[in-house]
Amino acid sequence: MNISFFLAQAIGLLTTVIAIISVQFKNVKLILISQIILNLLVAANFALLGGLSGAWICILAAVQTAITFFIEQYCGDKATRIRNILLPFFAAGYVIGTVIVYKDWNDIVSCVCAILYVIAILQTESSKYRKVIILNALLWVIYDFTTMAYTSILTHGLEAVSIFIAMIRLKELPWMSKKGK
Repeated sequence: MNISFFLAQAIGLLTTVIAIISVQFKNVKLILISQIILNLLVAANFALLGGLSGAWICILAAVQTAITFFIEQYCGDKATRIRNILLPFFAAGYVIGTVIVYKDWNDIVSCVCAILYVIAILQTESSKYRKVIILNALLWVIYDFTTMAYTSILTHGLEAVSIFIAMIRLKELPWMSKKGK
């Protein structure tokens, strides 16, 4: 094992801390800001380990998240329409990028994660965001394992647990009705 492997694992540990904290936010803006940071860190992690599809997807995800954040901040009533217009462009970018760097079946997993991410960050309610992003986190665990991003397994696994805890805490699970409380 070389220095890149250990550096990737260290970056992975940092992402673990940020990922666990970020999904607890109620404010979508804070979630988006933390997702920009997380995606850049995870891209570095995957790049150091040779996971090019994961790195590509996370870089594009950081760009998409930043654009979404600014749209929400500055486009007012037009924000939803603009986000929806951009949706197919980002989805196509993820697919095209995956095709370009495709090496193995796990690249398809990262592409599915990317499409789920497109859907997740387009949500305007944090509860809807969490419902999509928990599946995303669980699928990333598969990609993490196949690229030897061991600390990212921890990150995405704990992120899924943290999301589930947030869903319980905020009474967002289907059997936890907010009505009558």
